[in-house]
Amino acid sequence: MIIGGLDMRLEDKLTALRKEAGYTQQEIAELIGVERSTYAGYETGKAAIPIRKIQLLSVIYNVDLNAFSTSEVLSLRSPDPVRDEKEEDGGDNRLTKDERMLLAKIRIIRAQGRSKELTDLLEKMADPEE
Repeated sequence: MIIGGLDMRLEDKLTALRKEAGYTQQEIAELIGVERSTYAGYETGKAAIPIRKIQLLSVIYNVDLNAFSTSEVLSLRSPDPVRDEKEEDGGDNRLTKDERMLLAKIRIIRAQGRSKELTDLLEKMADPEE
């Protein structure tokens, strides 16, 4: 996926990436720890976005951090065999809100170097007896 053009502004990239990924402003605001109105300010250019929030967004959207400062945003998503299989079957490939939020939170945990917590959580999910 390529989003952008030579004159695409940061706020336009934020909006395009969010919509491409299927998130609402409220969902992204929750994931990066700001109020929805603050996030809306980032997308309209009325508020400066801190670099730490851009770092979180690059993790959530699975794009290189440099994508926010270049003329185009290149997706770094790896192929999704489940999504590809559904597309071939003609099924709906959209994640539910809960699935999108969980995926974003997993990406954030991994980026923070908290893989042990993620492994523990996945093990608990696999064995509900604990």
